[in-house]
Amino acid sequence: MRAFIKKNNTLHNQIFLLFSVLAVINISAVTIIGYNKFSSVYDEIVQEQLEQTSIELNSSIEAKYSQISMIASQVSTDEDIQNLMYQLLSQPDLASLQAQTFKRTLNRYYPYIDSILDYRFYKLDGAGLFPASQELNLIIDDQSIQRALDAEGQLIWVGQDTKSHRYSYAIKVIKLMNHSYKKSGFLVLKLANEYFDTQFGDSDNFIQIFDDSEQFLTGQNSSKLLLSDEGEISIDDEPFYVVKSVSPRTEWTIYVAQSMANYNQKTQKIQLFLVGIALIGVVLGFLLSWIIASYITSPLKQLIEAMRKGPKRQLLHIEETNSYLEMHTLHHTYNQFITDIERLIEEVYEKQLLQQQAELKALQSQINPHFLYNTLNTFYWKLIDEGKDELADYVLSMSALFKYSVSATTTDTDVVTLQQELEQVEHYLNLMKMRLDDRLTWQIQCESELKTVQIPKLLLQPFIENAIIHGIEPQRTKGMIDIIIRSKGRDLLSIIIQDNGKGMPATTLDNLNKMTDIPTGMNHIGVHNIRLRLAIHYSENVADSLHFKSDENQGTKVSLILPKEEKHS
Repeated sequence: MRAFIKKNNTLHNQIFLLFSVLAVINISAVTIIGYNKFSSVYDEIVQEQLEQTSIELNSSIEAKYSQISMIASQVSTDEDIQNLMYQLLSQPDLASLQAQTFKRTLNRYYPYIDSILDYRFYKLDGAGLFPASQELNLIIDDQSIQRALDAEGQLIWVGQDTKSHRYSYAIKVIKLMNHSYKKSGFLVLKLANEYFDTQFGDSDNFIQIFDDSEQFLTGQNSSKLLLSDEGEISIDDEPFYVVKSVSPRTEWTIYVAQSMANYNQKTQKIQLFLVGIALIGVVLGFLLSWIIASYITSPLKQLIEAMRKGPKRQLLHIEETNSYLEMHTLHHTYNQFITDIERLIEEVYEKQLLQQQAELKALQSQINPHFLYNTLNTFYWKLIDEGKDELADYVLSMSALFKYSVSATTTDTDVVTLQQELEQVEHYLNLMKMRLDDRLTWQIQCESELKTVQIPKLLLQPFIENAIIHGIEPQRTKGMIDIIIRSKGRDLLSIIIQDNGKGMPATTLDNLNKMTDIPTGMNHIGVHNIRLRLAIHYSENVADSLHFKSDENQGTKVSLILPKEEKHS
């Protein structure tokens, strides 16, 4: 018996025993005081509460519907959406090019209401604009479409999705505000029905909502559809009181069902035990808190005193006590903690030494580029003094290109203007001309207003380098590189780099365009890295716009479409 007590003499068991005794005393006292003291339930109270609940729920649902209608109005009157719909009226062929603009504009509205799962845009004839792959009559019936046309811009509730009862649709006509409110298309919202879901009271109570066509929208206990009059009903032999309410705005019907048995159990206890439980709870609460605090803190205070005995508040190993299992475990864990701290101090000291060595090497690596810049500049002025201007220009191009390539970026995104990038391309071509002489010529055409557009750093040079090394240099004929940069529409620019070099085989060209298999050649790895940089900086769609066209012995053409990102001063 003594061994059993020693084994189970834990803090958890002692507290559990204490709470068990107090619980028995408390329940016994409450049972004696409250025995045979019950009161009757008033049906008028139930009815008033349910009617008030029904009114509040009706207001809540109308507010949610109004919020959806407001979001739909904001989307349809958004300046970008209005401009897009007007452009698509006059130029319908641009629909496929405006998907990114639709997506970017709608991203501002998705966070407002999570239950609006999708915003869709259609032409007046039902053709899909965004997404373009789906027709309007596949999800919205003709009667609802006509109601939307007659509603003159009001949001029309369509009802449940034919494929899933969890979702519903709403539709409205988009009018062009700056063009005589001309109808330009439709906005369709896909919503999760659970957005209108709500509940009250205990789990036995439930609410059911039906739309204006008496289709079940959302609610609890959907296997027992109400669709009945108000008053007392029986569901699975359990009595319920039901109140029905119809929203004047949405014409939806809300049924609120209150379990009578559950309500009776609650009301019978409230009056009789409120005062008694409050007094007993306060007294027992103070007593229990004092006992628990004293019982827990007493051994902890002993541990704190033992820790303070160390000289100059140093953490020292302490003797492990056996008063009960938890405290023994605490002392053992504390001693293990001190051992771990001592080990960590040694590791931190070693890491600090390694860090100091790394900082010294980093400082040396910063000094080396500056030394090289200064040396190249010395070569430049020396050659100028000796009258070797052409060779001096090559040294100057080398210095500028090296500094541009290895210098640390000044922005988090590592971007430069087109003008800066083209200047470095010129430096690189000058250096290549020193090796190829008259075999290399080039021409750069860039619209002046595009020179402030920002692009990722060192985006063009890999293509120029591939054109020279793999296209022009293997041949003995004169090589020509054309770089053409032009605007493509309002928000895009086109970059074309073409040469008259060797070209490439069809299999290599197919691999470069599809990027399904990356060979080990450095030029192909460079193209793969450029695609990754484009996908990170812009998006996957921009990376997919990189395209190669080549014929053997006739040259290669690289084309790329980028968004315009103007540099702001």
